[in-house]
Amino acid sequence: MTRSLKFLLTALAIIAVLDVVAAVQASQVTGPDKPPVFAVVGLVVLAAAILTAAYGLARGTRWARPVIYISCALRIISSILGLGGHTSAVRLAVGAIGVILSLAVIAVLVRTRRQAAEIAIQHT
Repeated sequence: MTRSLKFLLTALAIIAVLDVVAAVQASQVTGPDKPPVFAVVGLVVLAAAILTAAYGLARGTRWARPVIYISCALRIISSILGLGGHTSAVRLAVGAIGVILSLAVIAVLVRTRRQAAEIAIQHT
């Protein structure tokens, strides 16, 4: 297992945990800043998709990378939209860490995809 793959699997696991933490925190908000139910359920679905894609990435499946790209992009959008309400410091930290890790995962996936393509061209 390469260092990049270890980083990706660890970062994806952390992102999934952060999504579950964010869903629990969002479900406990009361008043006018309470997020819609579909947003809370969406975070749990994103966590499940990310964990499934991490498993697929570890096994070398072709579908894992697109699922990770889409899930991380949705995670970033969700975090940005979550900043619209009056957020606590904990929710802000969870969102910021998730966005940073999601961007790092996307960057590493793009870099490793280029490296894999270059290696394939050299061996042809």
